[in-house]
Amino acid sequence: MAQAALLMVLVPLAAAVIAWLAPRAAAAVGLAAATGVTLAVAVATAGVATEGPLNLVIGGWPTGLGIRIRVDGVSVVFLLASALVGLAATVHARDYFARVTGFWALWLLLWAALNGVFITGDAFNAYVALELVGLAAAALVTLDGSRPALAAGLRYLLVSLAGATAYLGGVALLYATTGTLDLAALSAAAPAGSVTGVAGALILTGLMLKAALFPLHTWLPPAHSRAPGPVSAVLSALVVKAALFLAWRWLVVLPLPAGAEVLAVLGGAAVLWGSVQALRVGRLKGIIAYSTVAQMGFLAMGLGLAGESPQAATGVAYLALTHALAKGASFLGAANVIRAAGHDRWPLAAVGLRGRPLTLMAFALAAVSLAGLPPSGGFVAKWYLLQEALSAGRFGLGLTFLASGLLSAAYLYRILQPGLDPRPPAVPARPPSRAMEWAALGLGLVVTALGVAAAWAPPLVGTGPVVGPGS
Repeated sequence: MAQAALLMVLVPLAAAVIAWLAPRAAAAVGLAAATGVTLAVAVATAGVATEGPLNLVIGGWPTGLGIRIRVDGVSVVFLLASALVGLAATVHARDYFARVTGFWALWLLLWAALNGVFITGDAFNAYVALELVGLAAAALVTLDGSRPALAAGLRYLLVSLAGATAYLGGVALLYATTGTLDLAALSAAAPAGSVTGVAGALILTGLMLKAALFPLHTWLPPAHSRAPGPVSAVLSALVVKAALFLAWRWLVVLPLPAGAEVLAVLGGAAVLWGSVQALRVGRLKGIIAYSTVAQMGFLAMGLGLAGESPQAATGVAYLALTHALAKGASFLGAANVIRAAGHDRWPLAAVGLRGRPLTLMAFALAAVSLAGLPPSGGFVAKWYLLQEALSAGRFGLGLTFLASGLLSAAYLYRILQPGLDPRPPAVPARPPSRAMEWAALGLGLVVTALGVAAAWAPPLVGTGPVVGPGS
């Protein structure tokens, strides 16, 4: 299992170097790397399920300063999201980027850094991996070279650097106080008090910026809307999840009782604000981008409950997985529509959706999960969280959960309804390939299957996250 954990990072990292040196072979290298990462994640998942969490310190450094690898049940769920969405985005990008571009090296570097975030067990290496994610993502936003894309990428970069600075400041305070960077050791060494409180506030603020949690979300809609199709899918499905994953780790590590409550309140505001904007915006990718703002709010509310019971933790992890799959399907489907219609002005661009049953079905399955309707995986995740909110007497959260489902259904209906128009479809400007359509539909089918096969999640998530020294 240790080898599989390292390969999740080393395979895409090596592939990024090869793709940079041999750009004409980059697509084939990317597909090979995607296969390798998927297999490594499968091996790690099986290992955690049968043997328990992996704890490994590498590099010969002292425990408090060394590179700790930690793969537990929560890590595995996020890694599964990374592998499945990454594989679909890679298949889609092979035909989307017909000419040689810088996409492949940047994407593979981003993928390696994402997996690094999900397996790290120490604060500084989490910072390094998260910074690589931000730098690669900002560069990917600007790939088409247009002025709006460059502006969106620059804004993304500046926000990412601001978030990283806040995060690093918090980590430096904790290191000065405790002398360790190991997350498991910090959970016992960090004293309750003002220094820990300030450090925790800096860390969570930096991660909130990177996760685009309301009201620090304004960079997300333009970045996700202006990025190329496969890039938008990865940004929305995975990149914001990296910051959320680390926020979850820190909420367990530090004695910050107010941190989860703040996230829950801001999450509720994000659900309402993002949903209202998704109902108003006039572009397809804008609707999906504001949906991400709303759904990240739902996940933040879940973090407010995650420490209260194993069921709530399972709900948050499962929601992160199912949201990643559904949002990946949505953005890949949007890329197909834009290619067929030539633009994303909505509902005019729906001419690129009519007569394309595979893409329409991908949108429909993603919408069912995002709205939390059965039999999708999104329904199972939100049901876990709703039950926990009601049993804990958190009726405000419970009502917000229910309202978010109704609002999600409303703005997602804006996408589906024009696609059901019985009029003959227009001749597409550039029809998407079958591989591009199946990449989107495949994620939709998987997120639907997760609504039926959900029994594996509770015992697996019960093996994490970090709970204390030596855990």
